[in-house]
Amino acid sequence: MFIRYTCSWLMSVAMLIASLSATEAQTLTQSNLPIVVINTTGGQTIPNEPGILADIFIYDKPGASVINDITIDTPTYTGKIDIETRGNSSQFFPKKSFGFETKDASGTTDINVSLFGMPAEEDWILNASYADKTFMRDMLTHHMARRMGSYSPRTKHVEVIVNGQYQGIYIAMEKIKRNAERVNISRLRTTDISGDDLTGGYILKIDAAVGGSSPSWTSPYPALGQTSNNPTILIEYPNAEDIQPQQQTYIQNHVTAFENALNGTSFKDPATGYRKYLDVDRAVDYFLIQEISKNVDAWRLSFFFYKEKITRGGLLKFGPPWDFDRSYGNMQWCYLNSVLPTGSWAWEYNLNCPSRPPLAPFWPKRLLEDCYFVEKLRTRYQTLRQSFLRTDSLHAFVDSNVARLTVGSPSPQSRNFQKWPILTEEIFYNEVYGNVSFAGEVADLKNWLSDHLTWMDANIGLIGLSPRPTATLAGNATVVSGQTTPLSLSFTGESPWQYTLSGGISGTATSSPTVVSVSPAQTQSYTLTSVQNACGSGTATGTALVTVQSSQADLSVNMVFANRSPAVNAPVDVSLVVSNAGPQNSEGVILRNRLPDNLNFVNTSSPAISHTAGVISVQVRDLAPGEQEVYTFTAQPTQPGYYQNAVEVSAATTTDPDSQPNSGTGDGQDDAALADLRTQTSGIGTFASPNPNQTPLPAVQANQPAPNPARVDLQLNMALASRTLTDNPVNLSVVVLNRGGLTATGVTVELQLPAGAVAEPMSGLAQAGSLLTLTFPSIAADIQHTQTVRFQFTASPPNEGVILAQVKQCNQADSDSTAGNGFENGEDDTAQTDWRRP
Repeated sequence: MFIRYTCSWLMSVAMLIASLSATEAQTLTQSNLPIVVINTTGGQTIPNEPGILADIFIYDKPGASVINDITIDTPTYTGKIDIETRGNSSQFFPKKSFGFETKDASGTTDINVSLFGMPAEEDWILNASYADKTFMRDMLTHHMARRMGSYSPRTKHVEVIVNGQYQGIYIAMEKIKRNAERVNISRLRTTDISGDDLTGGYILKIDAAVGGSSPSWTSPYPALGQTSNNPTILIEYPNAEDIQPQQQTYIQNHVTAFENALNGTSFKDPATGYRKYLDVDRAVDYFLIQEISKNVDAWRLSFFFYKEKITRGGLLKFGPPWDFDRSYGNMQWCYLNSVLPTGSWAWEYNLNCPSRPPLAPFWPKRLLEDCYFVEKLRTRYQTLRQSFLRTDSLHAFVDSNVARLTVGSPSPQSRNFQKWPILTEEIFYNEVYGNVSFAGEVADLKNWLSDHLTWMDANIGLIGLSPRPTATLAGNATVVSGQTTPLSLSFTGESPWQYTLSGGISGTATSSPTVVSVSPAQTQSYTLTSVQNACGSGTATGTALVTVQSSQADLSVNMVFANRSPAVNAPVDVSLVVSNAGPQNSEGVILRNRLPDNLNFVNTSSPAISHTAGVISVQVRDLAPGEQEVYTFTAQPTQPGYYQNAVEVSAATTTDPDSQPNSGTGDGQDDAALADLRTQTSGIGTFASPNPNQTPLPAVQANQPAPNPARVDLQLNMALASRTLTDNPVNLSVVVLNRGGLTATGVTVELQLPAGAVAEPMSGLAQAGSLLTLTFPSIAADIQHTQTVRFQFTASPPNEGVILAQVKQCNQADSDSTAGNGFENGEDDTAQTDWRRP
């Protein structure tokens, strides 16, 4: 509203005009900005505190492109104020910041007044912005905070005259207070000392304790990165005069409960952790404000937060933000990264400057250890960067406000720097102080902001302090078309995990490992392309090849000699038996039998059998599920001796679920078979089918279960120097391997030799008939010991036989075997080897 001319106003204007004659720098009668004129009684200097009475005249005509003229215009507001200087370090600047309260005509009672187009209140700030030569840092910060949807003080550029002396550009702004149009929380009366009334509202802050008038307490937890120096938490509202003991006790206990939850081992729990006490979305926005501005005072100075009653939500809310002159690169002390637009986060300031008080609480670091919070922070930033946090949008805000400071000749900014010629001067903490123009200061701010936002774009995904997830894919398989096969995904980090595979497969896993079932129509390679959790994107590795075949038939092969003891050169029939267990018809099956040396092919009546250079090939007819076919040919042994003949499936169009064709005859698969014969005339020769294509057996997987640290795991093996035993002495090696986690002691091995065999005496060996007892020394974890027994026949033995062995005794329990429970129970603490006579 416009105020009528009064005599006191006319006299003040006359005094002002009379005083504006010294220099142009101190002359102001017209401005496109609002003009604030303050006159103290008798021209008193405005003190720090307590405040003094003064008259205020505000010229702030509505509308765009208006010019306020104190020589002809009527003030839009005139009244009494109680005014004092304000600030901490800024108290030492020649250009003072002011705080004032609007009063009634008597100057005794506070009254709410709407100033500068802002909602009515009694407490106001005139921020000198002396060290921020752009006059933008506070305004930009509060603009961003308000756009995020929270209350932040409203601001407006003005020019100020005090006692006839031009003071320069100021930022008129709201003081942080409880008010429906400011921090909108419930009023806390002195009678509100129990129940829901006691629970709010409160305004608190972490700040330098200047003057010591605010009630406060010391946090039970050390400052960030410290083992002591616990931060002080001050109560801003209610003030020291009004707060009741019950109220101070309540809010201290409540904030301490929040700190306990945040510091606790279950701090991430949504029901019992810090989220029980904190408005996370508001905390995310506050965090982003500090990081976008790279405020070196973040979390440790002017850190306001507040709490409403339980019935109105009751959560702690961070903010409003306050005091950003030392931000956006406008800082020069302690360490270089504090001013650079790259290289560090604002919350890390006290980690880099541990001796710079006051110190921040542990809160921001702990919040970054929760992936839930980090994901919200990252998502919120990336979302807002697409709207009002775009670099061009923020630059436009700066430019629009700068434009108002450069209107006219002289313009408001030129008047300010004529009054305060500091553009080339370092002001306390300025990082950039070599500019010769206001435009240079603004350009530096905008360039810093562009560089910093670019750095944040690249690094916001790395701000979390919890490990990033990893995921590994495995699951090579061969299937029939239409068959499902599992792929295995193993994860590290916090669940749940979101993953993506090639082929358009994606999902969310809550446990590790997780099985993903696939049923490709044709052979397909699956690659794990991405993994992420609440902590961000992680490392994805692994490929699984699923080979698809047209149909499946489970083949088994057997071989039978019609006579296993033929005479030399006598013909003997060899039958090859092929069976199909299904589920589909077998197709394109070929058998291959590489005959041992001196076992010659004679003939066959089967057209399916062919012979070339000692290799028998059989074209097997297609077999339905449950069918078998026998193919017979005649062979003859041409030398005396022992023959081992082997056959395998060398090719098949259909897939075998438990065998692979042409993989060799020594891998135990059921698509291969072995039969032996011994000629009636003894000979020293042993003749076996060649096995040139044997597929190597798979290596022991690294993910085998870890050894049990409380048990041994003994494995026994034996080997004869020659399996054809003559009357000469022969060496038998006995090997005991301990795969457990505990050292094995008192180990003895019992061996059963052939009848008529006698061992040579040696240390640790005892013989009773055909039984030998062999004593081993202690065997440490993952160590093997070998002892060699030498024996020979002293009586006529049988023609062939088997030597048996078992671990007879051990002082420790074995994780998968029982010592002394027999030679042929299949446990890995038994062994056997066969032998024959020449």
